[in-house]
Amino acid sequence: MDIIDQEVFFGLVKVFLFLAVLAPLIFYVTRWYGSRQNQFTSIHLKENLPLGTHRSLYVVEWEGERLLLGVTPQQINMLDKKPISFSAKEEESE
Repeated sequence: MDIIDQEVFFGLVKVFLFLAVLAPLIFYVTRWYGSRQNQFTSIHLKENLPLGTHRSLYVVEWEGERLLLGVTPQQINMLDKKPISFSAKEEESE
C-alpha cells in the first residue's frame, strides 16, 4: 500500500505543478492576444457613465467624430454627434 500512496501523491503533485504553470500562462497569453486585437480598431471608448441598472451613457470616438450614446437593454440611441476638435486631439497626444 505504501508504494501506491507514494505514486498517487507524486501524481497529484505533478498535476498541481502542471496547473500552477499552465493557468498563469493561459491568463497572460489571452491578455496579450486581446490587446493585439484592439490595437487596430478605429472605434475608441472614451468615457462610460452608468445611470442605473442596465443604463449607461457612452462617449465613443469613431472616424473623427465623438458620439454620445444612450444604451439600455432594449435600444441604443445616439444623443449627440460632434466632430473631434483639433485642440482635443492635441490634449490626448500630450
